[in-house]
Amino acid sequence: MKVYIPEDRYQEVYDSTVVPYLASHIQDDAFFESFDGAKIHYAVYRTDKAKGTIVILHGFTEAIVKFRPLIYVFLNEGFNVCMIDQRGHGGSHRDVDNPSWTHVDHFEDYVKDFEYFLNKVVKKVPGPYYLFGHSMGGAVSALYLESGSDFFKKVVLNCPMICPAHAGIPMPITKFVFSLMILFGQRKKVLFNAPDYTGEEKFENACASSPVRFTWYNNFKKADKNLYTCNPTVGWAMESMKVPRKVLKKGGPEGIRVPVLLLSCDGDNMVLRPAQEKFIARVPNGRFETVSGGKHELYRSEDAVLYPYLERVLSFFD
Repeated sequence: MKVYIPEDRYQEVYDSTVVPYLASHIQDDAFFESFDGAKIHYAVYRTDKAKGTIVILHGFTEAIVKFRPLIYVFLNEGFNVCMIDQRGHGGSHRDVDNPSWTHVDHFEDYVKDFEYFLNKVVKKVPGPYYLFGHSMGGAVSALYLESGSDFFKKVVLNCPMICPAHAGIPMPITKFVFSLMILFGQRKKVLFNAPDYTGEEKFENACASSPVRFTWYNNFKKADKNLYTCNPTVGWAMESMKVPRKVLKKGGPEGIRVPVLLLSCDGDNMVLRPAQEKFIARVPNGRFETVSGGKHELYRSEDAVLYPYLERVLSFFD
């Protein structure tokens, strides 16, 4: 029997069941030093008689805490779970002081952090290993996999950021504006003085399709400055626009040696579907599936969408 958290009793079940369960299964809540000395926050959850270990890579503006309900599901399905707060997110190293901003000098820094995490932490947890990469984390996953690594047995890319949407603005125009800002020393500033996080996020603008799941995490976010992240710096945005060229480079997807399931959403306005299709069509053992009814963060869908979606993820890993 699958163990999910129903919307009609979400907070009650989370407080009474999920919190003590996760507390009893967490092995590490710590930091490791990455390639440049940056302190990266991570968590490791272990379960008895595990059939493998799932590594989660979150998306832009996210953190480990946001994935606790999914971690709970994976643990109950017999998987250990390892996860990091990617740099600029959660409790990990930040290159800018404003908690609402996220910056990265080079997108490859995420990949290097991930490799360090695998070597320093994940390898100490029993395999086989599985990867769940969401959005920005999906792009990091793709770049890592294109190196030809067979560390993971199977991979799920959830609405991966093969190409960001950038609010529908043509990429040449966006690149031109960002290039000018960088030229004038604005690399670590946000575009057009975007407002800082105020705690007033609205469900209508969220990437979640479940009001209950949106409210649950929004309460965490309002109470913790480490979760305020909501705006990319100009430098981060410029790096994100280089991702399509890097991921779709000649021989890139063809170099992926493990089975990949790419789950795309018909209600996603954060990333571009055609780029996902181009990518997965070139992966030797790749599969493209559409999830209907949800939004970019499928793992925060309403029950009617979430439960079948989780079944697809778990059946692929199993």
